[in-house]
Amino acid sequence: MLGLMLPTWFLSMWISNTAATSMMLPVLIAVSEQTTTMDDETESDESINHENNNDTREIQVKTIESGSPKTLVQGRNLVRHDSKHLNKGFALGVAYAANIGGIATLNGNLATLVFQAHVDKRYQDYGASYSGITYGSWMGFAFPLSILMLILAWLWLQVVFTRCSCCKTSDKERQDRMMTFVKQEYKKLGNVRFGEIEVMVIFVGLALMFLLRNIPGVGGWGDAFLDVDGESTVTDTTVAVLMATVLFILPNKLPSKWNPLTDLSGPVYTPILTWPVAEKKIAWGVILLVGGGFALADANFRFEY
Repeated sequence: MLGLMLPTWFLSMWISNTAATSMMLPVLIAVSEQTTTMDDETESDESINHENNNDTREIQVKTIESGSPKTLVQGRNLVRHDSKHLNKGFALGVAYAANIGGIATLNGNLATLVFQAHVDKRYQDYGASYSGITYGSWMGFAFPLSILMLILAWLWLQVVFTRCSCCKTSDKERQDRMMTFVKQEYKKLGNVRFGEIEVMVIFVGLALMFLLRNIPGVGGWGDAFLDVDGESTVTDTTVAVLMATVLFILPNKLPSKWNPLTDLSGPVYTPILTWPVAEKKIAWGVILLVGGGFALADANFRFEY
């Protein structure tokens, strides 16, 4: 369960909660299906073993009088029930982790961005340049809180859905089956591609530029871009747009002239992100909905009766 919650929590720090949950949904479905399949196979193996046992008939004759077959059936149903119960815990764990990770950074949740914009505007109304809420200051406040909430959420889900079975010795055969499944799925991913390495570097650069743009009491690289009033012209939006633009420029594959193993007759240059892909994948309806809401809210503040 913690293996599903940690990646969701980390992803939700940098993208929206909905996007992080959507990315983890295929993994969640695969794990849930594998857990159910393993339980069904275990139940099937137990049934075959009972049928192949020479003493099965005698045991059944004796147990019919004592009513123990009901106990056997209930035990098998309990295994299946525990599997469904555990899958519910997996789903809730991903949902909780997405919401908890979203509060750790400013761009992890739409509400924190709205809060920052509103507070900055209120400070400007009273003559201050900005409220002092930066990416670094907010992360310094919310990141430890997010870690604490993640641990508490995981402990609570363990108590409710697994009865702390994670602290007990698990079935060796069941554990081996799960590890085999994970290794098979990992091999299907193949080797890390050149474009994936570039995206990783861009992501790390994006996070560092967010954190180091304006450190409270220290300053940052944003101080190199000041206007006539001495205020920085760089914001977090500037960093996000810059890194998104870089994705349209950097090549998806290593150029042919740099890679001797590549066929020189093939395409020489293809960017990581193309506009048809962006146009298809971007949720324009959500952007218009959120932007329209901001526009209406601003119009209500500006309108004078």
